[in-house]
This record gives sequence, structure tokens and C-alpha cells, in this order.
Amino acid sequence: MMMPFITRLSNWNPWTSRLGLARTCIAVGTLLAFIFSPANVLFHPIKGVEVLPVCEGITGLSLFCQVGGNLRLGMWISGFILVWVIAGWWPRISAVFHWWVSISFVLSATLIEGGDALAAILTFLLIPVLWLDPRKSHWANLQRSESLSDKAKSVFSKVFFQLVRIQMAVVYLHAAVGKAEVEEWVNGTATYYWFIDESIGMSSWLKPLVEPLLLNAFTVTSITWGAMLLELVLFGGLFMSRKHQRILFYFGLAFHVAIALVHGLIGFGLIMIGGLILYLLPLEEPVRWFWEKNPDPVREPKFAPSQSGATE
Repeated sequence: MMMPFITRLSNWNPWTSRLGLARTCIAVGTLLAFIFSPANVLFHPIKGVEVLPVCEGITGLSLFCQVGGNLRLGMWISGFILVWVIAGWWPRISAVFHWWVSISFVLSATLIEGGDALAAILTFLLIPVLWLDPRKSHWANLQRSESLSDKAKSVFSKVFFQLVRIQMAVVYLHAAVGKAEVEEWVNGTATYYWFIDESIGMSSWLKPLVEPLLLNAFTVTSITWGAMLLELVLFGGLFMSRKHQRILFYFGLAFHVAIALVHGLIGFGLIMIGGLILYLLPLEEPVRWFWEKNPDPVREPKFAPSQSGATE
């Protein structure tokens, strides 16, 4: 019984374009904050903190502290690093810089959200996986050999990658359990208040379509409790078969697209979608782009003893 499991583990190949797509979604999510939010908004002084960034202790390692507190310069450097990540060049090197930008943003900025913190965690957990990535581009699909070293890399990377999946499962469990402690979520009215909130409520163009739904108690309750239920099911995705994980991915995708459209949280949505790709889709399957006439039909890792480099 153990041998098939060990064989599957050692044959695992995460170094495909699907990993690149997940990294790109996370990087774009962070990049949008730097593009559309000025420095005085992202780094707005708060009570007790009049001068930003704070560069004491561990926060001194922030990129924004390393450039002498020049926030605009820090944002430009962060932007260039994120564009580098999106382009996909040398993922084993860009992995560390991607994490540095993400954690620096969380440590130094005051206008951050849960997605920014998740980006910092996911980029950190992906570092060991990407350190073993020999590709020149994360958009390429690696053709591995059956050498002992390649199999060892697969086992090592799988262990760390499971931490990424556990982290995503915990995010959804925490979200669902947290809602269960709030009266408005329990009585089914939370959606109404979230949608009409002046700061993060629904976009004006959606009001004619959504407002009639908010006036119906059944609809509001269904959406509110449905969101809680979906988050619990997304947590359960950790234990599902690959077939059911793939189906659940599309429900999660629709969920986060809806949140992005209603509340305008595009960056948050992209980071969560990147996390969903890592969590519920098999990385060993390359992305099947719509313009490809003959997409790679591989569903399990293929090994080519004569090839050990990346195909580009």
C-alpha cells in the first residue's frame, strides 16, 4: 500500500505553467494596490503612528525601510519586482523577492486587507518549492527525468506544498467559524448590511440589479447563509478527491469574482483566486490556454529520461 503512495509522491511535478498562473494572480493582486492607490493612502498615519514606515525591530527589514523611508521609491521598486514575477523569469530567484515585497507591504502599510496578509504567507511557503524549480520561466512546463535527485526534489516540494493547501483550508474555516460568532451572519441579514455599507458596499452600477434582491428576506438569508456554507465546503476541499476539488474550484472562483464585483476588491479577489489554484487544482497539469490548438493532454507527470531541463 505504501509503495504506490511513495511512487506518486516522488513522481509529483509541480513545475508547470499552472504554478506560474497562481503566482501571477497573487502578484497582480498586490501590484494593483501600488498602481491605483497613492502612497499617502496606503501608508496613511494612524493613531499612535504619525510617521511611516515604522522601522524598528523586525519591521526594519521591510523594503520600504531599506530605501530610507522613501515610500514612492519603495512602491516603484516593488512594482518592478512584481512585474518580474508576473513575467515569470527565473522563479527560483524571484520567489524570495516576491515574498519580500509582500511581507514589506504588510509590515509597513496601514491600508491592508486579509488578502495582503495571505499573499505574504503563500509567497513564503512557496519559496522551498520554487528554490527547486530549474526553469527559466514559470510559464514553461518542466520535463523531468527519473533520476533519484529529481524524485527527492518532488518529495521535498510536496511536503512544503501541503502547507500551502493547509493554509488555504484554514483561511476558509476561520472565515466560516468567525461569521458564526456574529449575530447578523447567524440571523441571515449580514449580506444586506455589507452590500449597503458606504465604504465597501456594492458598486453603484450594480445597485439597480442587486437592490431588489436585498428587499427580499429569503434572498438575503440565502446569500448570507450560502456564503458561510460555501466557506465550510471550501475548507472540506482539503479532504476531497481530485474530481470534486476541481468542481469546488469553480464554485470558489465564482464566489471570489462575485465579491470583487460587488465590493470592488479586485486585488483581494486575485490573491484568493491564486490561492484557490494552488489549493484545489493539480499543479502537474499545465494550463490549457484557449488559443492552443493541441493543448498538452497530460493528467499525470510524464518523465523523459533523456530530458531533465525545462521546455520553452
